[in-house]
Amino acid sequence: ALQVIKEQDAWLLGTGTGDFQHLLDEKYKQLGLYTGNPELRDRGYLGYSPHNQYIEVLVSTGVLGLSVFLLLLFWYVHHSWKTKNILAFQLILLYLCFCVTDCPLSVH
Repeated sequence: ALQVIKEQDAWLLGTGTGDFQHLLDEKYKQLGLYTGNPELRDRGYLGYSPHNQYIEVLVSTGVLGLSVFLLLLFWYVHHSWKTKNILAFQLILLYLCFCVTDCPLSVH
């Protein structure tokens, strides 16, 4: 994913929300990753997301989009802590951790 950002020079604004998966698939092909067996209807790594919401937001919307995303999340952490809403605080911390291993905002 970071190679796609470097090649597209998309650090500031990203590659666009509709283009990043196509660019990732092309990068998988360039790197020689397994692209599946058409006879078995196996697509291999094609269509795989980065499995990290932060990386996906960075690729699709750039540093500006990632900054807004993180600002909103940390505002919610701060607000839930300030209002002593422990359940909301725990939920957002769990969500922050979950974003490291998957892309819950993506439609697969």
